[in-house]
Amino acid sequence: MKRRTQIGLKWELRWIPVEMAMVGCGLFLQIGRHLDEAGAFFLILAIVVSGPVRWMHYIHGGSRQGNHT
Repeated sequence: MKRRTQIGLKWELRWIPVEMAMVGCGLFLQIGRHLDEAGAFFLILAIVVSGPVRWMHYIHGGSRQGNHT
């Protein structure tokens, strides 16, 4: 159980910067460059990509992680 938690935490710490980069890029384009459509694309992309990636990781990845203990 402890090993699974450590693996999940490592994965989270690697995935969060990816989400932050997408949101940061979207906000920069909207606020900094006044490119509303391009900024909105990156913000929506962060939501659309994050959901399935987390779902795939926690639903399908959990069964594989259990074999490492």
